[in-house]
Amino acid sequence: MSSSNRKEVFLVDNSNINKQYILIKMKNNILYSIELDILINLNCHGIASVIDAFVSKNSLYYVLEYIEGNQLDSIEFKIDMFNKSDIIGLVYKLSIIIDYLHSIKPYSVIHCDIKPDNIIVDNFLNIFLIDFDSAFYYNEFLGQNISFGTKEYSSPEQILFPNQINTSSDIYSFGKVVLYIMSGYFIKELFQIAMECTELIPCNRPSSMKYIINKIKLLL
Repeated sequence: MSSSNRKEVFLVDNSNINKQYILIKMKNNILYSIELDILINLNCHGIASVIDAFVSKNSLYYVLEYIEGNQLDSIEFKIDMFNKSDIIGLVYKLSIIIDYLHSIKPYSVIHCDIKPDNIIVDNFLNIFLIDFDSAFYYNEFLGQNISFGTKEYSSPEQILFPNQINTSSDIYSFGKVVLYIMSGYFIKELFQIAMECTELIPCNRPSSMKYIINKIKLLL
């Protein structure tokens, strides 16, 4: 399916049960994956489950649930294709997933690369967040990451001050995704939420995803 400097991704079939999975092989004898380390500890409907993980011939492999649907960046959000409640529902479901990550104890999970390419929508308008290669557990004493996400959707601190990355950085990216959706289907109330989320100064953004969820609930 795809390849990067660190891993290869394959779509594989299990003919015995007529089901497809994602198989990931780490390259260059790398025997650790932050994505695997995080995903194996998560239990959320909107995040792919880890099915198996193993080492073979000095390579790390892991198998993920295959999510069938379309990437958000391939969907046209037009009035004749979606209604207002559909759009608000999608944004709400995404906010729930991000809040789940930020609520992990003892340290929040920061996805650090929330963008349309990493969001899948299925035929029932369920939403899924994928690609945890840039994710990390937030430790307030470290507060840093080795990856910076995708520039167009990254917060200013991700680009300029990576040691200041925290949950607010994901909130910024969430706001940018909402603005992306708004480019095809404008909803004033969601636009206002997105503008709050994309404040350049982190302390001016909403304090948590729970705050955002409560505002979106008023629109449902």
